[in-house]
Amino acid sequence: MTPAMLTWLPRIGLAIVFLVAGAAKFNEQGMYVRIFDQIGVGDWFRYFTGVIELGGGVLLLVPRLAAIGFILTGCAMAGAVAFWLLHGNPAAVLPGVLLLLVVGFGWRPVRSLLSGVAPTERQ
Repeated sequence: MTPAMLTWLPRIGLAIVFLVAGAAKFNEQGMYVRIFDQIGVGDWFRYFTGVIELGGGVLLLVPRLAAIGFILTGCAMAGAVAFWLLHGNPAAVLPGVLLLLVVGFGWRPVRSLLSGVAPTERQ
């Protein structure tokens, strides 16, 4: 497998996951209506989370902006893990796995962004 494939395949996979999950937040009959009602912050937070996930998913596909996409999706997953753990729910596993993937694959692009080094196609 080429280095470019090792970079792009995880980004594409994560982008698909976040695009699907983000879009699902806008479904008025979906499971997220119940979940966000349980949180007790109203529909605005469900929409906000959907926008973060959709935006992060799109940014993962843009090499110069991928680091921002990793940061956005990582923050969303960290919040999901925290919520589920605080409520003692084993559902924290899925966002936890996604958080680990985001951190693992996003480490180099985010480090480049924070150090001021322009990201390359292979990062």
